[in-house]
Amino acid sequence: MREFSVHVTFRSDAAFPSNIQNQVDQLLTELQPLGAVVTLGSTDLSVRVSVQSSDAVAAVQRGLRRIEPALASAGFATDMTMIEVGAVDTDVLHERSEQPAERFLGLAEVAALFGVSKQRVSELRATPRFPAPVAELAAGPVWKASTLGRFLESWERKPGRPRKAVAS
Repeated sequence: MREFSVHVTFRSDAAFPSNIQNQVDQLLTELQPLGAVVTLGSTDLSVRVSVQSSDAVAAVQRGLRRIEPALASAGFATDMTMIEVGAVDTDVLHERSEQPAERFLGLAEVAALFGVSKQRVSELRATPRFPAPVAELAAGPVWKASTLGRFLESWERKPGRPRKAVAS
């Protein structure tokens, strides 16, 4: 038997009432032995529990057998639609959480990484080999550090200003 983290997200047709906290507290109490975590949006309700099982499919089934009656007991509408369900082995989940988070860099950070001015980064952006930003925000472009690292490794940098051609 292995431990799985099972997550299920339900969607309600209508927004949840502002006084729903009592229902959430009751749901957490009912699922407390499973280490439940509940996230509530305006129309979405996500529940995460830990269950012992031999595989992910059986873990989802076991989790649903505990979650659905607890929702009904806490007074949540039975007509909510299940929109997402999944299971992850908790060992794998812990491995993923220990991975360093992806770093994102703006124009100033890219310039510092490359040892050039922001204007030079803008010039480099015009070259076909320079990675495209993952987003263009009001503050400027944003890149993943990993894609810039690959570019930086292959960049044939020529220090100094290029020589001007002399007319003969």
